[in-house]
Amino acid sequence: MGLATMAVLIFSNLIISRGHSRAYMWTSVAQCLAGMVVAMAASPFGIHVMVMAFVAVTILWTGVWLWLARREVSITAYEFLRDISPYLLLSVALCLIAHFACGGIGNIYLRFGMKVLAVAIPYVGVLWLLGSTILRESANFLIHKKIT
Repeated sequence: MGLATMAVLIFSNLIISRGHSRAYMWTSVAQCLAGMVVAMAASPFGIHVMVMAFVAVTILWTGVWLWLARREVSITAYEFLRDISPYLLLSVALCLIAHFACGGIGNIYLRFGMKVLAVAIPYVGVLWLLGSTILRESANFLIHKKIT
């Protein structure tokens, strides 16, 4: 899950928990429409450009969610960026390493799988070594979750 997606989940849950489900609904609808319009406008340029455009909308729309969250709690864009920057930098570095390390693999499915592993395993490992609270809480939740 990308950082923008995680931020949106946190911000949207804040909005809903504060009783602003209408703002959540309209912001979600507008984000989906913006993503679709941008993806359709980029479609003549190929799937790669379409996906990049859609991801750009998702990342930029995080600002809308941040604006809504700021009405409920005092968080600035600087504080938000400062909090996510270590995760962002780690993600970018691992993605670049995986891209160059796995670029020579001919089979597209094997290359994709190797890139996922080359990013996921070190990412989780680094977070574990650094004592990431959210990783440990998530792991604890998954380990102790009762299956019904």
